Amino acid sequence: MPAVRPPRVPDRRPPLPRAARARARRGGRRRAARRALIPRIKHGAGTADADARALGLHLYLLVAAVCALAGAASGIAIGLRRGRRPVPVQDPRELADLRRQLVTSARLAAVGELAAGIAHEINNPLAFVRSNLSQLEAIWKELRLLPADPAHAELMRDVDALFEESIEGVDRAAEIVRSVRSIAHAGSAEREPTDLRPLLEDVLHVASAQLRSRVNVLREFDESLPRVVCAPQQLRQVFLNLVINAAQAVEPGGHVLVATRPDGDHVIVSVADDGCGIPLHLMDRIFDPFFTTKPVGVGTGLGLGIAHQIVSSHGGEIQVVSTPGHGSVFRVRLPVEPIERIN
Repeated sequence: MPAVRPPRVPDRRPPLPRAARARARRGGRRRAARRALIPRIKHGAGTADADARALGLHLYLLVAAVCALAGAASGIAIGLRRGRRPVPVQDPRELADLRRQLVTSARLAAVGELAAGIAHEINNPLAFVRSNLSQLEAIWKELRLLPADPAHAELMRDVDALFEESIEGVDRAAEIVRSVRSIAHAGSAEREPTDLRPLLEDVLHVASAQLRSRVNVLREFDESLPRVVCAPQQLRQVFLNLVINAAQAVEPGGHVLVATRPDGDHVIVSVADDGCGIPLHLMDRIFDPFFTTKPVGVGTGLGLGIAHQIVSSHGGEIQVVSTPGHGSVFRVRLPVEPIERIN
């Protein structure tokens, strides 16, 4: 007996306009291309050399950031639909700030997901190369104690320089790997109630080598500042980065001000300078991983990205106000430790 097909229910939805149908077809093709592209970028398929693989990684980070942003927007829309709450009208500038924060968080989240695996894969061969270079250098120093032909003196000096530059390069790469891993593990350290004043004094002491010779450091610490629940070593990293950035932005004889003040159930730590400021067209990019305006070889471009991630993991926020030619102010706002947990 032939199977009886259920009656077909006619589609009573009004037909889409021609332009809408074309957009839908283009959207389907883009989604299919993205599904085909991401595995190739992640696994390096089809790349012919290191430059192509590097480009693939940058493309993957970009796609991941866009997908994260789209997912966040979708989640907000679903929540609003379920709650049937109207979207409040906000100041356009506030909406623009929220958009920038969302994009920055999406970028950092994408880098954070990749950072641990990439850093691990790079760190192992780096450690191997560093160990071998150290052993070769030790053997070379022993060989130099043997009588040598004076004609080879210049060649031996060249070998010394090659060892020094090679070890310096490996150490530099290892520093970048540690910075990348810091993004992935920004929220992993144990937290405790911490007095920020001695922590900031310690930061200024560590940075004194860069500060003393060229910068006048000013302090404005509020005596009544409450303790904050934090991972002290992580916040030390945040403030050290901000202080060194400020010192590098000012001319010799310039000023860097480190200040604290309570703000309701939060505290604010400000690092201000009277240096060159940040160009307006770069303000949206300063927290992007690997973005830097410093010369090649100075900084990794990860410092502010890591600082943003650490502060966010503490439930706080980091803001910047800058005027080109007049200086910048970075404000870190952190929640205060509840009183019942201090006692």
